[in-house]
Amino acid sequence: MSNLIPLLFCAPFPVIASYFDRRGQTSLALGFWIATPAALWLGINFFALYQNQRIRSALLPKLRAMHPEEASHAVFVGFARPKSNTAVHLHEDVGWLLMLNTHLVFLGESLTFSIPKEHIRSIRFGFNWNSLLGLGRWIIIEGVEEGKRVQMRIEPREKRTLLGNRSYGKALSKRLNVWRGSSR
Repeated sequence: MSNLIPLLFCAPFPVIASYFDRRGQTSLALGFWIATPAALWLGINFFALYQNQRIRSALLPKLRAMHPEEASHAVFVGFARPKSNTAVHLHEDVGWLLMLNTHLVFLGESLTFSIPKEHIRSIRFGFNWNSLLGLGRWIIIEGVEEGKRVQMRIEPREKRTLLGNRSYGKALSKRLNVWRGSSR
């Protein structure tokens, strides 16, 4: 639904534009054609996180059961490993990001993934499909574990809009870098 609702939001615009085109009202048609990408952008920004709060609430008991002392500091994120690519969703899973004393942990609906703090080599921003619209980007955490490159890609889902989460990602990246530098 999070992919369908933004499309439904903008779907009337090209239909109306076509209608005005057929009636010879090119100025009105042009206005609706021009408004179509703007409507799609707005739809994606405001509706791409459909039911995000419900998913967050459903995963909160799992977080509290496994890490009760860290629950108030956890960040709700979308998560993907480097080799996960789906045409439908950017995120392989959604869940909680925890900055524990010795590990960075993702605790999701179906996946759990961790990187020891001492193995993390960089935290940076990276491109994802939301980046094309200026609505998002990955925070990429890279490290080396047992001689192999490991990577965790996350995108915040704390705010109600993609643009709000993109902005929140700046603060989260800083917080991750401060955490990474602490007690090393």
